[in-house]
Amino acid sequence: MIIHCREAYEDTISIVTEWQNAGGPLEHCGVFHSFSGTQEHAYRIIQQGFYIGVTGSITYNKSHELRQTIANVPKDKLLLETDAPFLSPHPNRGQRNEPSFLHWTANQVSKLKNTSLESIARSSTLNANALFNFTN
Repeated sequence: MIIHCREAYEDTISIVTEWQNAGGPLEHCGVFHSFSGTQEHAYRIIQQGFYIGVTGSITYNKSHELRQTIANVPKDKLLLETDAPFLSPHPNRGQRNEPSFLHWTANQVSKLKNTSLESIARSSTLNANALFNFTN
């Protein structure tokens, strides 16, 4: 399941909880795409078996709270996303987004996690493989 939630995290988390209580899966069940919520939202979403999708908005000057939140999300719960054609990372903000811009998002996450770009790319790829049941 891919959930795009904007300014409705409490309602969305409540709906997901009802769905899971009715028999929905509790592990690798989806991603909160283009996450923009708080640390508390991220914690609750992860507890429900979802991944957190990180887009170019993590690179914006005014995204301090989002960067702090993502810094605290475990690498094994993060997915890197383009949200193409929207949310191009800085320095391409305002341009049509494309997959080749993803390295700016990944670089920002690697700085927040104090780890290598390769480590972030590897963990995000493994997470996508687990979520979407990709095999090599």
